Amino acid sequence: MTVTVTRDGKIFRSRSPVLHAALAMPGAICYSGRGPDPPEDSGGVIDLHSHILPGIDDGARDWDETLRMCRMAAEDGVKTLAATPHIVEGLYLNETPQIVDRLDELRHRLGGAAPEVILGAEVRVSANLLERLATGAIPTLNGRSYLLLELPYDIVPPGLDRLIFQLQVQGVTPIIANPERNLRIQQHPDLLAPLIHCGVLVQITAMSIAGEFGERVRACSETILQGRMAHLLASDAHNAAKRPPGLSRGVEAAAKLIGREAAKAMVSETPRRVLEGLPVEIPAPVIEEKGTSRCWWFFGKGNE
Repeated sequence: MTVTVTRDGKIFRSRSPVLHAALAMPGAICYSGRGPDPPEDSGGVIDLHSHILPGIDDGARDWDETLRMCRMAAEDGVKTLAATPHIVEGLYLNETPQIVDRLDELRHRLGGAAPEVILGAEVRVSANLLERLATGAIPTLNGRSYLLLELPYDIVPPGLDRLIFQLQVQGVTPIIANPERNLRIQQHPDLLAPLIHCGVLVQITAMSIAGEFGERVRACSETILQGRMAHLLASDAHNAAKRPPGLSRGVEAAAKLIGREAAKAMVSETPRRVLEGLPVEIPAPVIEEKGTSRCWWFFGKGNE
């Protein structure tokens, strides 16, 4: 059962009784910072993952491509688009002020045209993530209580469960980004189940479920979806050609597996609650789990 815990006016969502006790302790750290409320229209399509800001990662090359990608997203029905450039230690050293500057420039260039663009980042797991988050160097989605978290492409890092717990103690709920493209999770999708029991959300990519990253990625996406381990669908758009924005193809593919209403919720109601920093009710995974713990899975053994 999911329990909602409030502390100092902030809302936390988790299945973990350990987290509930930790948040009640004096001195528990809570992330602060709020962005504007997203549109109230719960039917509006929201894309929580894109690399549209130019010249700061492997996404859009220049402002022309950025604006072209925004037009493509709007034409596909996207009303709100999170700009989530990579933050990867030693490679993409983006920080909140730099991202905010680019985002403000994009809003100016859009001149009020759709889509509305929202602050965020896709943050690779690293040793200094918690410290940088606490200092404000890493932005959460819309400045609220959810963080888009990227795993390495080949492993599930040892100690991920501890990092998740420490993020939750700070009042931040991780969203695991595109796990269907992680080689280890492709072999063992059940590794996601104990994370979800801990309160983590999972985002899969529209092109993945539509089969545009190949059969292996599509098959893993289907397993995750049918196992009730995916909660959000996003584009992870990088350019206007090979990895364009747009969610409609992914929604159609997902609808064939989980039904149209559930597929639409992954790009509307659920991301709206994320952008507002509200709790998200999720069903328990139905995939068979390995190990004896529902929450504190020791990932170090899973990669041997």
